[in-house]
Amino acid sequence: MSQGSIATTGVPLRERIMFGLGDTAQNVFMTVSLMFISIFYTDVFGLSPAFVGTLFLVARIIDAITDPLVGTLTDKWVGRLGRYRTWMLWAALPYSASLVLVFWAPELSDTSKQIYAAITYIFLIVANSCYAVPYVSLNGVVTSDPQERIDINVVRFPLSKVGGFLCNLFVPILMGYFVFAETAYRVSMSLMAVVVFVMALLCVMGTRERVTEAEIEGGFTNKEKESGLGALGTVKALWENDQTRVLCAYAVTFFCAVALRGGATAYYVLYYLNAGEYWLSVMLTSGAVISMLPAFFAGWLIKQKICNSRTILVWSQFISAILCGFGYLIKQDGIILALILNNLIVFAMTCQDVVVWSATGNCADYGVAKYKKNIRGVINGALMFCLKLGMAIGGALIGYILAFYGYTGGKNITPEQLDAILLITYGVPLVFFLIAGFIGYKWKLTPEYMVDFKEKQTEQLIPAKAN
Repeated sequence: MSQGSIATTGVPLRERIMFGLGDTAQNVFMTVSLMFISIFYTDVFGLSPAFVGTLFLVARIIDAITDPLVGTLTDKWVGRLGRYRTWMLWAALPYSASLVLVFWAPELSDTSKQIYAAITYIFLIVANSCYAVPYVSLNGVVTSDPQERIDINVVRFPLSKVGGFLCNLFVPILMGYFVFAETAYRVSMSLMAVVVFVMALLCVMGTRERVTEAEIEGGFTNKEKESGLGALGTVKALWENDQTRVLCAYAVTFFCAVALRGGATAYYVLYYLNAGEYWLSVMLTSGAVISMLPAFFAGWLIKQKICNSRTILVWSQFISAILCGFGYLIKQDGIILALILNNLIVFAMTCQDVVVWSATGNCADYGVAKYKKNIRGVINGALMFCLKLGMAIGGALIGYILAFYGYTGGKNITPEQLDAILLITYGVPLVFFLIAGFIGYKWKLTPEYMVDFKEKQTEQLIPAKAN
């Protein structure tokens, strides 16, 4: 079988754009979690850094159940709009509402604040899972062609960064406009909730699920089709897929680094560089704009066969680690150098996006062909859980490191606390970038590998069907 014989669908540009708008909605959650929620909780809502770190970890324990459960449900139930878009439609409104509730910041006692933060943050996590898991799974059924999955993501990721760009633009500007930071967060997140809801609806209505169950299970015997995996069987099927393990380990370590970098930015600009809200806005918005470019660059490198997807996974992280090392050379009055370095790190670390988010479809196809087990939704649920676990660990490390150095909501910053801010901005992310790069060496499901793999599976399948 030649490369051209893999089922291609020629997904039109309009549909690729609609698919990308779904990630515009999802990226609002990512930006809120990475950039704003930690400093909002400590400096605006008045929660202790230690409590915030613990909340992030506890929420991920709940997420450990939610993401795989949502993935399992999407694998087992098909609605009027298909297997995945139905779930996205149902989740759009709760997800939008949860963004507003988290940042509403009512006047409460200290204990009541902790309870309110816990309830609303966990609601945000669960609502986002119900939207994000089927959205990530949707990429695997829009097309079955591994290269086209990458091409779709080349369009998707610049659009996904629009959500982050709007957050990074609105929040600092409104903080400068309103007297009270609470009001700025309420207004900006209400605006973003509207954006999330509209973008989610456009994605649901503007995409198609082309890959049918018959195509997915075309290589199954009748006995394999009729046998359910059950809970333990699903876990076993997930674990025995070696490439899913690689992808999940990569996601945990990479998003630890991303969460640290994102969550530390406001502390770094406001307190270490002492540069104010204007430069924070410039730092965040320029980073959001820069993050739209790597998808085109990495997609071009792969399509021109200059390098493969594994090379992107590995070297994007090694280069990010090297750049983090240069952060220690920047003085406290070096806002321009810090801005340039931040944009270089953002470009390097986000080159892997088109690979990671097209990889779940390849992992699922690999698992179906090799192990005769279709757990596409569970694989995507596992990846989302690992993403959020990495973000939780990174966010918790910010809280615990700041608490260890005695940070108290931006008041009376000591030299030791400035060292802590430098540590969470550059030092700890450097370590996680290196680990992610080494894990990336284990990845093998490049488009070329998938073509050869499917050829071999088809050759084995034809004699089996003849018998």
